[in-house]
Amino acid sequence: MKYIKRIFHYYFLEPSNAVSVNRPAVIIGVLLLIIAGASVYYNIYDYMDIVYGDEVIYMKNGLNILQDFNRDWGPLYCLWYKFLSLFIPDTITLYYFNFVLVAILAAVLIYCAFLSMDIHPLVAFYFAICFIGSKAVVPMWPRISLFTICILMIAIISIRRIKALYARLMVVCIAVLLASYARPELYLSFLLSLFIFIAYFFAGKIYKKPYSIYHALVFILLIVLLHLIFRFPSNFYNGYPRNLAAFYQHYMVNQFFLNKATEFDWIYWKDTHKAIFSDANTNIFSIIIHYPIEFFSHVALNIKNYLVEIVVKNLSVIFPYLGGMNKLYFGGAFLVFISSMLLLSISSIRQAFFITLKAHAFYLVMLLIWGIPTILSSIVIFPREHYIMLNYFLFIIPLCFLFTEAAKQLLPNVSLNHFIIFAIILIPFLSSSKNYHFFLTDHDKNNMCSRKALQHIKNKHLDQHIQYTFFADIHCFIGFLPNNFREINTIFDKTKDVSFATILMYNKPDFILVNNCINYSPSLIDDSTWQQFIKNPYPFGYRYEFVKDCPYYYLVRNTVHD
Repeated sequence: MKYIKRIFHYYFLEPSNAVSVNRPAVIIGVLLLIIAGASVYYNIYDYMDIVYGDEVIYMKNGLNILQDFNRDWGPLYCLWYKFLSLFIPDTITLYYFNFVLVAILAAVLIYCAFLSMDIHPLVAFYFAICFIGSKAVVPMWPRISLFTICILMIAIISIRRIKALYARLMVVCIAVLLASYARPELYLSFLLSLFIFIAYFFAGKIYKKPYSIYHALVFILLIVLLHLIFRFPSNFYNGYPRNLAAFYQHYMVNQFFLNKATEFDWIYWKDTHKAIFSDANTNIFSIIIHYPIEFFSHVALNIKNYLVEIVVKNLSVIFPYLGGMNKLYFGGAFLVFISSMLLLSISSIRQAFFITLKAHAFYLVMLLIWGIPTILSSIVIFPREHYIMLNYFLFIIPLCFLFTEAAKQLLPNVSLNHFIIFAIILIPFLSSSKNYHFFLTDHDKNNMCSRKALQHIKNKHLDQHIQYTFFADIHCFIGFLPNNFREINTIFDKTKDVSFATILMYNKPDFILVNNCINYSPSLIDDSTWQQFIKNPYPFGYRYEFVKDCPYYYLVRNTVHD
C-alpha cells in the first residue's frame, strides 16, 4: 500500500506550501481565451452546416429529458443540453451555441487546470490557444468529448487544495463516474479508481482518521444516488448492446477503407453486418470466440490507425493554426516537438523536468486511469477523433511541464505586458471558421442545404396538435422539430426487407426529404414503388416543395396545409 500512496501523492510538499495560483494571470488569460474563441468561431454559421446523427440525438434527448429520460445515450450531456435550452429555446441556435461553447469552455478550463498544476502561465496560455484553434478541435464532431474534458479539468482544479489523499481519490472517482454518463467507456476508469480508493482506505487504515468514515459515507451515498439517477451507462442502441453496435458499424468503416465495402455499407451497417456476423452474438466476447480472424484483423488495423492518428492529433494541438496556413501549422508543430527534444538534452532542465513529473505523479496516474478505456475503445472499436482527443493530455501535460522548466529560467515573473504581447502576436492571426473543413452528412457542396431544408419546415405554420411523419435518409432530422413530428428513416426503419409501398400504406409520411443521397440508399435503389414515386409523386397524393437556394426538395402529402 505504501506504493499506492507514493504514486498518488499529489505533492511531496503539503498543498498549503504549494505555489500559489497567479490570480491576475487567471483573469487575463481567461478573458483573452474568450476573445480568441470568438475570433475562431464568430463566422461558424456561414461555414458549418448542421450534421445530423449523434449530436442531434443528444440535443433531442436533452430537450425531452423530463418526458422521456433516455439513460443509454450520454444522459449527462443530454442534461447539459436541457440546461442550455432554458436560455436558448430555438433548437438551431442551441445546436450552434453549444458547438462553440463547449470548445471555448474546455480551453478556458484547460488553462485554469494547467495553472493549478503549477504550469507556467505563458506555457498554459500558449497550449490553451493552440487547443482552441486546433484543426483537431474546431471541426470535431460530435462534441461530447469536449464536455467530458471539461469534467476532467474541473476535477484537476478541485484537487489542487485538497490535502488528504483519500479525498483526492474520491474526487477522481466522482469525476470519472460523471464523465462515464457522457462517454460510457469511462465507467472502467471509475471501477479502477474506486478499487484504488477502497484498497487505500482499508489497507492504509484511513477509516481510523477523524471524520473519514463520514466522508466515506457521503461518498458512497453520492455514488448510489448517481446510479439511481443515471443507472449503469450506455446499455443498448437500436436493439443492440452499445459496444456491439459500435463494433459492427466501425468494422464496416474499416472494410470501406480497405475497399472491401461501400460507404453505404457502413451507413447501413444494421443490414450489411449480417452477411459477416450472426445476430446470435450478444457481446464483444462472442465475436472474439466465433469470428477471431475478423476481430483481430479489425483490431490490427485500428492499432495502426490509432498510432498514426495519435501522433497527428497531438501535433495539431502544439502549434496555433494561423491564417489557414497548413505548412506553417505542421511545420511549427514539428519545430515545437524538436524543441522539446533539445530541452531534454540540457542536463539542468532534464533533471528539473523529472523532479516535476515525480512531484505531480498523482495527476499523471489520474490521466492514465482516464485514458486507458479510451485507448481500448480506439483499438477494439475504432480510433475516432473524439475518442483520441481524450488521450490528448497524456502527451500534452508532460510537454507543458518540460516547457515550464525552460520558461522559469527565461521568464520567472509574468506580467500583464507579457500576456498582451503574446495575445497580440497570436490572436489576430488565428484561423476563423472558414479555414476548417467541417464534416458533412451529404455529398453536396457545403452550401448549408441541411440547415436550409430544416428551416423550410420550421418556417411553416403547422398545427401543433397534428402528428406529422417525416421520411428521409437522415437520422434524427426531427431532433430540431417539435414533438408532434415522428421520423421514418432509411437507416433504421426503411430497411431492405421493408418496401416503400409498406411505408406509404402504414406510415403515411407527410414530408419526404429528397437530397443527394436518398436515391443511392441501398434500401430504395431497387424498390420499384420508390422509383415510380420519385418520378411522378402526383398519383400518390404528393406535391413538390423546393428548398430555397438549394437542390433539395420535399414531397409533401396533399393533406398537409401550412
